[in-house]
Amino acid sequence: MMGSTLSTALQNEGLRGQVTARNATHRVARWRNALFLALMASLILPDVAHGADLVVVRGGGSHRQQEQQLETAAEFYGISVKWVSVTGANTAAVIRSSEQGDVVGLAVEAEALAAIRPDTLLPMLKSKSGVDLPLLLFGFEPGDSSIELSAWSGGAISSVSTLAGGSPIHYQVGPRSAVTGELGGVELPFAGTNGAYFVSTVGTQLQVLLGLRNMQSGGPSFVESRTQGHEIFLLCGAPIPAAAEATLGTANIVDAFSPLAPAMMFVKYAAGDRGWHSPGHYANLTIDDPWLRQPYGAVDYRGLLAEMDKHQFHTTIAFIPWNYDRSQAEVVALFRSRPDRFSISVHGDNHDHKEFEDLRNRPLTDQIARLEQAQARMDKFQQLTGIPYDHVFVFPHSIGDEPILNQLKSENFLATVNSTNYPMDRRPPADSLYALRPVTIAFGDFPSVLRYPAEMPQPRTLMAVNGFLGNPLLFYVHQDYFSTGVGAFNHVADEVNSLEPSTHWSSLGTIASHLYLERTADLSDHEVLSFSSAVSLQNNSNHVISYQVEKAEPDASLIQSVQVNGKDCSYKIEAGTLKCRFTLQAGQNADWRMSYRDPSRPATVDIGKRSLRVYLLREASDFRDIELSRFSAGAWITREYYSHDASTRRAALLALVVLAALIGIVVLVKAARRQRTPEVRSATH
Repeated sequence: MMGSTLSTALQNEGLRGQVTARNATHRVARWRNALFLALMASLILPDVAHGADLVVVRGGGSHRQQEQQLETAAEFYGISVKWVSVTGANTAAVIRSSEQGDVVGLAVEAEALAAIRPDTLLPMLKSKSGVDLPLLLFGFEPGDSSIELSAWSGGAISSVSTLAGGSPIHYQVGPRSAVTGELGGVELPFAGTNGAYFVSTVGTQLQVLLGLRNMQSGGPSFVESRTQGHEIFLLCGAPIPAAAEATLGTANIVDAFSPLAPAMMFVKYAAGDRGWHSPGHYANLTIDDPWLRQPYGAVDYRGLLAEMDKHQFHTTIAFIPWNYDRSQAEVVALFRSRPDRFSISVHGDNHDHKEFEDLRNRPLTDQIARLEQAQARMDKFQQLTGIPYDHVFVFPHSIGDEPILNQLKSENFLATVNSTNYPMDRRPPADSLYALRPVTIAFGDFPSVLRYPAEMPQPRTLMAVNGFLGNPLLFYVHQDYFSTGVGAFNHVADEVNSLEPSTHWSSLGTIASHLYLERTADLSDHEVLSFSSAVSLQNNSNHVISYQVEKAEPDASLIQSVQVNGKDCSYKIEAGTLKCRFTLQAGQNADWRMSYRDPSRPATVDIGKRSLRVYLLREASDFRDIELSRFSAGAWITREYYSHDASTRRAALLALVVLAALIGIVVLVKAARRQRTPEVRSATH
């Protein structure tokens, strides 16, 4: 019925072009419109579903950067892009290739609107289920036709104006909505020196999604309007300087996301569950280095638990395996009684600074031996305390060379979490998507996850961007962070929970098993793209769902088993991707796990503490964290030692060495006096 109505509309459109055309120019315009409608009929109203598509209609091609942004956003959300040019010679081929499409949205460059009328196109924008498809019109510039702007915005926009430089320009995201999500109300950096914004008609209202502002003026640059009852998004042309585009792969997540914000908002909204999305919002606080004693420096475990209960967050201790046999019974009991608030992960082995570094200075065999000893010590820790530990590795200081990530994978670790997510012998990928996710498997085919210092300035924007993208928010500190009080992290947790009340504060192991993306082919068929070798799935629907889990696996010989809820699951490997399909009943959960073979691991591993150098280093570290931090001067030294600024860290280290030397002299002098005192006393009798 829909196709019949559309065919009639197309015939009428063509007849009007023949009957009412007064000259050749009008006839060309009419037939271009009819041809465009025929093309849209093929693209938007398919008979067979196969994947999800975003149709992008090009005009004069003067907004290539915005087209690239749409392409990047579509790739991020796993949506195919079908490019259309109504004047191109390949129109017939495009129509034929689109017959298997399943369109979720349409984007049209402003320059292509001259041949299209709202009352002709808008009735066509229906999905197979009859739901209106969102329409994005992009690339409006100052000087564009006010008639077209008014027609497509329902009379709400009269023109486009320029916001020139003079003071720094920034994006201002509109209120939280189904489109803006967690970004609602935040400021985002703007890469250009000038931009364009819409001028609204007096007495009309627009839903502002993104605005451009400086200290003098500004206006909306990305808006949503209702035209003839249909949802239309309009976006000004705002080209990115070439230098900003070139550094996208190495930019921080906020700078990388900002120029993509309008495209990401539209594509995410249009795709819905058809696009890749995370299983939920996850967050974690990790404290590096402490062992289980009460207190450890400024970390008061009992007090911290009270704050976690009040402010709803979870703390992981990045535990140094060398400390496996030093835990105090009262702290052990606390951890065992509250696994919802406390957890343990693995932090190096001895934590003697350079135990995992470049292979030129420390051979891979030595580093593998450290990994094996770390696991054996943690196994002993678990046996002694009854506290399980997560197979998530936190490197001391920095990730070593890439081969050590291969070894972590073969040792069946789930992930590594650090302040950078690439090894020291590699550079970040020159990939526009790399900076948008904190997890990458580009190195050693092993998930490496980025974490953030809790004391970072202006964290709200970073939190909002990560929340919008569905990324886990992982924070880390050292014990000195709590020198101002055990509630030092409360404001960070409150901010996260305010931005996304459904955030799951969890252990690093739980988060590692939720490092996957999911999308729906239909209600009963879901695809899962996993970064980790462990996946936790929940079928929260009221019907059976078939899941296909996919994971990059270039070497099938390393796989020992693939299991679902402890039972072997059949799988196949195609083009370096493992695929495993299974079904879950309504309300059922699944624990999907892969195990790898490690033929090099010895049957027994020595966990003894035989190095005097390591012993002295660990005792000195304890002295720094536990004793020295009790005094103001010592607390300053400790705080600067943990600083991310290299110069202050060197100064603190020098001060620490000098102070340790002075303390050593005092201790020696006191020892010498004690040795002389008995002799004096014995002489008096």
